[in-house]
Amino acid sequence: MVDIEHLLKTAAEHAHRGDVDAVESLFLAALKAEPTQTDVMAHLGFFYAQMGRTAKALAVFEQRGSLVPSDANCSRLMGDLYRAAREYRAAQRAYQTARHEGDRSPSTFWFLWKMAGQGTLAELRQALSQRIKKAGIWKAYRLLLLSLMAAGVWLFEKSGAVSSSSFSLSAFLRFLRRYDPEGWLEGYAYHKTREAMLASAVLPWQDPAATLLDIGTGKNSLPLYWAQGGAHMIALDGSDYGFSRLTQVQARLEAGGTAGPFSPLCGDGCCLPLQADSIDAASVLCVLEHIPRNGDIVCMEELYRVLKPGGRAVVTVETSAQPEERWLVVPYEIGYQVDGAVPGTARLEEVFCRNYSPDTAKSRLAGSAPWLVLDVGFYDDTLLPLRRWLDPKQHRLLSSLGSALQPLLSLLFYRKKSAKKCSPSSIGYLVLQKSNVKSC
Repeated sequence: MVDIEHLLKTAAEHAHRGDVDAVESLFLAALKAEPTQTDVMAHLGFFYAQMGRTAKALAVFEQRGSLVPSDANCSRLMGDLYRAAREYRAAQRAYQTARHEGDRSPSTFWFLWKMAGQGTLAELRQALSQRIKKAGIWKAYRLLLLSLMAAGVWLFEKSGAVSSSSFSLSAFLRFLRRYDPEGWLEGYAYHKTREAMLASAVLPWQDPAATLLDIGTGKNSLPLYWAQGGAHMIALDGSDYGFSRLTQVQARLEAGGTAGPFSPLCGDGCCLPLQADSIDAASVLCVLEHIPRNGDIVCMEELYRVLKPGGRAVVTVETSAQPEERWLVVPYEIGYQVDGAVPGTARLEEVFCRNYSPDTAKSRLAGSAPWLVLDVGFYDDTLLPLRRWLDPKQHRLLSSLGSALQPLLSLLFYRKKSAKKCSPSSIGYLVLQKSNVKSC
């Protein structure tokens, strides 16, 4: 029998030291010993909720609810969690249960009333979206935008508003339109445009003798475009959830006779399945912030190990004025998550996200090994908070309407900013070089 008082006392001691991993392990071990211990489930659910881990908290409370009737406190908390996850009908049911169990607070009544309206709006949006997709209007609208955006970006480049390099954004968009329209139709994200331009200006993707590594590729077909330049591309991801898309694009390229050397590889960025000093250059684009604990530092150490002496790496991360760590529930595939995931599978519901401050970006990442820092900077919204408006988690309708427009909007409104003006919409980047010394 689990001694709840001793368990909570030990958990409090771990929490006081800031060791939240030990707290989680303690509760999980107690549940493994007694899988039906509902009191432990309740405390584990509250722990996950306090950590912002919505999906895990809901899973624990739902498991508990299958064993015992939910009480008012758990139901109220489940309502809050469902509301955060935008599952409005489930939130409404949870608040109703809380009131039935004796929660008569005005806030519970207010949320109950609000969730009824939100649930109806969510169902209306879903029904309208299905009708529009079935009619084919949506796809026709977005395919037309693809052509217009490619032409608009080409004119933007010709005007000299974009600094010239070996990479042409308009050419890349034409590549997407022809070989990966699904990738663009789903929205070649606002910040991804700047990442593609930045990395392509630094990495030797047009050198047939070079071997390049992209960590955390997912469904991004940029490495396939780079492979057309001649370099051998290795696209590594912790799960193969995006490889079917990339394989289809590769098949289209081969049919058109334009495919380059490309190798998808399922592996862990914190333990790269590559030899030391074997890679000429690498990109890690908005990946490190999704690795919990010190995984980002371990990944950077591994990246340093596999790069050849003098090899370059382009790293981008989410940044803000102050460092932040949180867990998010997202309405789209996010891919492999180290924490609790089965190797080779994708976690679709919950993602860890670390926002680096300008100081921590350099200290954690550039300080992970004896890197030479060639460049460091930030991109952020100018004039309008477009990145937040185009986030499908926050504004699903606006993100759908503007998905095909994102590359042009990025050129217009997502510009370099100083470190002192970083907002939660900013992306930080580092261009690093390995010293001319081989790894041990």
